[in-house]
Amino acid sequence: MNEASRVGTPYVGCALRPRRGTALAQTRRRVAATTVTGGLTSSGVDRLLSTLALDMIGRRQRERPVVDYSQAVDAFFAPRPAGAALPEAVVSAGPARRLRDACEPIAMRAVWSPGTNAAVAAEGLDFLTSYVGGRAASMGSPVGYVVAAAFAWFEPGLVRVLYDVALATVTRQRLIDLRDEATRTSLRDVLDGADPTEIANLVADAVEPAEGMGRPLFSGLRARGRPADLVRRLWWACDLVREHRGDSHVAAAAAAGIGRRAGADKRADRALGRHAPALVHGHEGLVARGHAGRGRPALGPWPGARRSAD
Repeated sequence: MNEASRVGTPYVGCALRPRRGTALAQTRRRVAATTVTGGLTSSGVDRLLSTLALDMIGRRQRERPVVDYSQAVDAFFAPRPAGAALPEAVVSAGPARRLRDACEPIAMRAVWSPGTNAAVAAEGLDFLTSYVGGRAASMGSPVGYVVAAAFAWFEPGLVRVLYDVALATVTRQRLIDLRDEATRTSLRDVLDGADPTEIANLVADAVEPAEGMGRPLFSGLRARGRPADLVRRLWWACDLVREHRGDSHVAAAAAAGIGRRAGADKRADRALGRHAPALVHGHEGLVARGHAGRGRPALGPWPGARRSAD
C-alpha cells in the first residue's frame, strides 16, 4: 500500500482544501499562482499538496511519544502495594459500579489483548495511536479537534497528533476490522467454549436504547449496529456500557462547569463548590433508584463544597 492511499480520502480532501490563513492554505495559493508560468496543472497542485500533507504528518509522527504494548502494561499494571486497601467505591459498590466492574475487562479487551495489539502493531500503530484511533473510529471521520473534545480529559494537542498519525498510518475501516477480528478471537479463546448468548443479549438489550444526547463515543459505537457474531456482540455491548458511562461523566462535569483543567483551575474549584447542592441532590436520586451506594458523595476540599453540602 502506498503512502497516498494510506492517508485516506477524508484526510487528503481536508488537506487539499485547507482553511484560509493556514500555512498550507498559503502554500496552495502560492503554488496555484505558478500554474500559468510554471505549467503546473490543477491535479499537479493537488498531488504536491498531498505530499506536503504527508510531510507534515511525518514531522508529527517523529515528535510524538511512542509507547509500545509492553511499556503500557508495565505502567498500568503495577502490583498493588502490600496492605493497600481497596477503594471505598469498590468495597461498597452499588449496582452501577458493579456493572462497570463486570463489563470493564470485556470492554477493554481491544485495548489490552496481546493479540489485538500485535495485529495493529503489524500495521504500524503503537499502543497510543491504536487506542486513540480505535476508539475514535466509531465516530466516523471527524477532525482531530472533535476527537480531542470527545476524549475530554486527555491532553488535546496529544490526542490530535495521535489521531492524525493513526489516520495516516491505516484507514479507518481497516483499523475497525483489525480490532474487531483480533478482539473477537482473543475473547473467544478466553471464553473457552462458554456460550455468551444470554449475557450478550441481556447487556445489549439493556444498554442499546440508552440516551445518546451529549454522548458521542457511545452514539458512534451504537451506530455501528449490533454484531451478528455473539462473541463480538458481548464485547460491543460491554463497550457500549463503558462508553456511555464515560460520556456521562464528561456531560456531568460540563454541566457543573468543570473543564479539563479542573485540577489546576481555581474557577473550576469555585464551580464545584457552587454546584455542591446539585451534586448531592443528584447522588440522592441515584441512591433512591438503586444506582449508587448510600453515604455522602466525596465532594473534596473545594471552597464552599462541604459547607454547601451541609
